[in-house]
Amino acid sequence: MIFSIQQKLLFFSVITFFTLSGCSTTNRVETNPQPSNVAVNKKPKSLEEIAQQTTVNISGKGSGSGVIIGKKSNTYYVLTAKHVVGIPPGKLEDDYVIKTVKEKYTIDYNRVKKIPKFDIAIAEFNSNTNYPVANLSKNLYLDQTVFISGWRECLDKDKKKFNKKYEFNKGMVLKIIFSPNEVEVTISDTKNSNKDKIIDFQEGYRVKYTNPTIRGLSGSPIFDQAGNIVAIHGKPGDDRYQDELKNCPILNKSFGDNWGIPVNEFLDLIQDLGIPVQVAQSSPEGNNSVKYTDKKSEPESSGELFKRPEP
Repeated sequence: MIFSIQQKLLFFSVITFFTLSGCSTTNRVETNPQPSNVAVNKKPKSLEEIAQQTTVNISGKGSGSGVIIGKKSNTYYVLTAKHVVGIPPGKLEDDYVIKTVKEKYTIDYNRVKKIPKFDIAIAEFNSNTNYPVANLSKNLYLDQTVFISGWRECLDKDKKKFNKKYEFNKGMVLKIIFSPNEVEVTISDTKNSNKDKIIDFQEGYRVKYTNPTIRGLSGSPIFDQAGNIVAIHGKPGDDRYQDELKNCPILNKSFGDNWGIPVNEFLDLIQDLGIPVQVAQSSPEGNNSVKYTDKKSEPESSGELFKRPEP
């Protein structure tokens, strides 16, 4: 059969149309969006991404959170509260484990560095994965906007084990104290509880903030708006029962008014240990802020920024 030139052109046009249509359909299938996970090897784009990629969960004899503050070769350094890793694992107990957004790593307890005087410790883990490192900052002042990042604990439905849930919330600095005479004493305080508060002060707990916290957040970093760590969380403002853990409640202001240790208190001690930390040189809020002081130097704000977290 002999085809004319017009018939041949029509035939190839039809074939080309169906071929291109098939390719287009295939491309749409292949480019479906993937589930949104934190990409460790990508540069973080937001404060919460910085916080989540650098914040770790710590489990073992004690449990809590921590934050990656340094790296040397393939060794990472994690800042946490000393009481999170304060009890050595027994002979029949599992080692402490650090869980990042990517992997789990066993802690060599013999290499845990406990900072003298303060409730601060440094743990290590080795990894070839490229994790970001959080900066430290001495810039801390009243009414400063701050964020807590950590892994809270919630009982499962069977009330047999704790599940970890990432927590990130906003608050503000309420108070900074500089001497034991400024420790808050209430009518309900006994002689022993007042003594405990003095001990807390001596261990470094000198900044109070509105950020709500719950079990599992000890050792969590407190970030400023630029993603720099200004304190480490470790103590609730009041003794609270944790009966609601099983319900994994929304952390409203009734869980707020908690205490942390300012970076300014222990930064020099960490650097003396040779930990390769990165320190922010200036405050992200501007040059008018007074470093680590109880004198507020920036103007009052009537906006939403400094409000307590809503229930």
